[in-house]
Parts: sequence; C-alpha cells; structure tokens
Amino acid sequence: MSKLIVLSNRVILPSKQSPKAMAGGLAVALQEALAKDGGIWVGWNGQVVTNISDMPDTVNQFATEQHDKVTYVTTAFSPIQYEKYYCGYANNRLWAGMHERTDLIVSSSEDFSVYQAVNRMFAKQLQQIAQPDDMIWIQDYHFFAVARHCRDLGMKQRIGFFLHIPFPQLWVWDFLTYGQTLIQQLLDYDVVGLQTQQDAQNCVEVIEQLLPHAIQIPQTNARTLISHGDHTTLIQAYPIGINPIHIRHLASQPLSDQTVLKNLNSTITTILAVERLDYTKGIPERLQAFAAFLQRYPQYLERIQLYQIACPSRLDIQTYQQLRQQVHTLVEQINSQFATASWQPIIYQEDPASHDNLMPLFRQCQICWVNSLKDGMNLVAKEYIAAQDEQNAGILILSKNAGAAHQLQQAILVDPNSNDSMIEGLYQALTITKQQREQRHQSLLKTIYETDIHTWLAHFLADLTDMDKTK
Repeated sequence: MSKLIVLSNRVILPSKQSPKAMAGGLAVALQEALAKDGGIWVGWNGQVVTNISDMPDTVNQFATEQHDKVTYVTTAFSPIQYEKYYCGYANNRLWAGMHERTDLIVSSSEDFSVYQAVNRMFAKQLQQIAQPDDMIWIQDYHFFAVARHCRDLGMKQRIGFFLHIPFPQLWVWDFLTYGQTLIQQLLDYDVVGLQTQQDAQNCVEVIEQLLPHAIQIPQTNARTLISHGDHTTLIQAYPIGINPIHIRHLASQPLSDQTVLKNLNSTITTILAVERLDYTKGIPERLQAFAAFLQRYPQYLERIQLYQIACPSRLDIQTYQQLRQQVHTLVEQINSQFATASWQPIIYQEDPASHDNLMPLFRQCQICWVNSLKDGMNLVAKEYIAAQDEQNAGILILSKNAGAAHQLQQAILVDPNSNDSMIEGLYQALTITKQQREQRHQSLLKTIYETDIHTWLAHFLADLTDMDKTK
C-alpha cells in the first residue's frame, strides 16, 4: 500500500517536544497532514554533534521513532553541516534572497557544496525507506536539490516539492550563487507547489529565462507544465491552510500559561503580534509605527497595549543577533517615552507560547497585527481568524506583502514599509464598529474553511498522483 513520506529540514519528535514549544507554521501544517492517514516524516532532529564525519559522501546515522500513525526518521548534523548548509547557504543566502533581502546575503562557495551534500545525504536515506509506489513530499528551500539526487540514485517514485516561502522575481536570482543550477534541479520534481499565483508566475518566468531549452506545455487552466529534457514538471499554486475546527476547539479552552495571563489587562485593548524574531516579520517597523501612533493619537495612551511575542531563532547568525538588539532597544525607548505609573505601552515576551495556549490567547486579544515585510503565507493570520468568538470577533491587521493577503481581503491591509499606512490601519481597527467587525469576520472565516489544510493536502497529493500517469 502506498504511503506518504515527508522530508522537512526540522522535525520535532513528540517525545522531545517541550510543552511550551511554539511550533512554526510548517511544522503545524505537516503534523495536520500526517495525522489522519499516517506516514513517515524525515528530517533533522535539531542536534549538532561532533562525531559525524564532514566528508562529502557521509551518510549520517538515522534514528526511528513511532508515534501514533507517524514514523519519525531523524538525524543530527555535524558542525560543518549546520554551519555551511543550514546557517550558510540555506539561510544566509536562500532565505535572505528569496525574501528580497539581497543586502543581507552572506555565504561562501563552500556553503553550496555542503548544501548539495546534505541534500544528497537525505536522498540516500529516502532511497533506503521508500517503496516503489510511495509518494515523497519534500518541503521548502532547504531541499531544492533532493529530487535530482534521488533521480541520480535511480529512484522513480513520485516526488513533489512545496515552497513555503516566497518565490522571488528574476532579478533576485542574480544574487543567488548557483541559482541556475537550483532551477535545473527543481525540474526533477514531478510537482512544484507555491503559495500564491504570483509565486507560481514568478517561478515559471524564472525557468523560462534561466533555462531557455525548457518548454512550456499549453494548458487550459491555471496549471503550468514544463518539459525539460525527458521530464515534465507541474508548476501550481496551492495556498496552505489550517484546521479551523481544531483551532476553534483549542481557542475555547481556558488559557493556562501563567506568563501570558499576567501580561493581559482586561481593561484595555490588546494588540497582539506573534512571530519568530526574524527580519522578514517587520517587527522594528511595527514598533516604530506604534510609537508614531501614540504620538499622533495621545488619547489612546493607557487605553491600548501592544503585546509582542517574538521568539528568538537562528541566533548563530549575526543578522539575527543584531535584530534582537535593535528590537530590545526600540521596546525600551518606547516604553520609556510613553509609560505611566500604571501602564506601559509594550509588553515584550521572548518565551514561546505553545500552540495550545496561543489559540485561547488569540480569542482574548481584540486586534492581531501581522506586519511581514515579505511572507510566503503566514498562518498566524488564518489562526487568529479561526480562533475568534463569532459573537465578539477581533479584527486582523495584515501586511499586504504576506501571501495570506491574497485570500484575506477583508482584513485591514497595510503597507509594512509605510508608517502612515500602519497608523491608519491601527486607527481603523480601533474605531471599527461591531457590525463591521462581524461582517469582515464572517467573510474571512468562510475563506478559511474553504481553503483549509485538508484542501491543501488533497489538491497537492491528487496532482502528484496524476503526474505519475504522465510518466
């Protein structure tokens, strides 16, 4: 019987997961995808150990753990794999570039060779565990090259790829060393899934420019088939969703996190912001706009509060260290400028809140502010909508640069690069009538249900199955 095998860079084993761990959007989505029918989840366990050879053809030792219907197959990284593959090419180059922060790109030529070696190492592991009729689903920018290495090993299984982050326009690829090689390797997948139609369009245009011998096969719908050599690849947008029924159940539970509880004040309006501490999330821009709002509308002093949860990540990378210091400085300055004896404008928290505790927190906060400078989708925006009490729904302020903005048009859309736009958006959120909030919420909730996680999973796997018939 065919089974689903998923590969993602990071796998958090159920036996190792902290009750307070705040799972990212990708992890939550994959847990949902595998929960129903089960499968195998392959990836890095988060550990860096020194007893792994740094030779290019090293095959790391993998450990297997069964939990419910899912088999977890994980490995540790060597220091070189962590430094050159993960911190280096994947994050200092691909993450930065694909979010159009080419000014932050830093990596060496050796980083790319280790990136390829790690992709090859995971391909070898997939070869060992995959049966001929299994479907393999590779996740995100860490693994552009896995399908190529699988094909080199003689694997003929259906292999799909989903990119959770934005696919940038052609100009960015000039900054991505070996970008043309990555695009060639991308076409060894049977299906390449993107978050939005714009991402899919960018992908097709980049392929056409960088690989002039690739042939686009005319289609009668939004699908694009690309023929390159003896292989055909489907390029398609599959907007990732959430499980709104599960979210609503979690949101209805009592909030038990004591750190979160002590930060809530029922007498004022709480504006919630939750994300990793990352330069793509627009945290300094939000803080500066919030300060400018208080300056422009002093009547809201002591009436509103920004509750910023920013979980540090990738602190081995200097850019993230600098961002953390910048955010700390801004929070201190704003609180010093505006705080009174009984109130401070910003509550700043780096301790993660678990997914189970975030959902009831979403329900208790009157406004959620997603301010991404660039984002593939942003599931926090969707989770906030699903978590609301329909009789007293909160309002979502959403960056127009998040992929979710393509679907959630009834949110208050703002430009995260414009102080005036953010100030106006916050003022609109604070002054909107209850009737307007309810109307917006009903429309947004309908969209959330129509494009949920199960729809995403079913559409992608159906197309991957169909592509097998074209071989």
